[in-house]
Amino acid sequence: LEWDYSKGEPPVPLLKDKYSNERKKAKIMNFSIAYGKTVHGFSKDWGCTLEEAQNTVDLWYNDRPEVRDWQ
Repeated sequence: LEWDYSKGEPPVPLLKDKYSNERKKAKIMNFSIAYGKTVHGFSKDWGCTLEEAQNTVDLWYNDRPEVRDWQ
């Protein structure tokens, strides 16, 4: 949902503003997986171990099993 700023500031922070960093990372991950980024690439981008990157990617696929079928 969007806020009509002509009515002033929203009474509470909008979710898209409060979690903008998380949303950005999720979008990057979604597109990266769709375009074939590897666990090694995520590890380099995120500055984490291969195990941590693999765990994150596995969790992503567990929530979206249809993507493995599509790929």
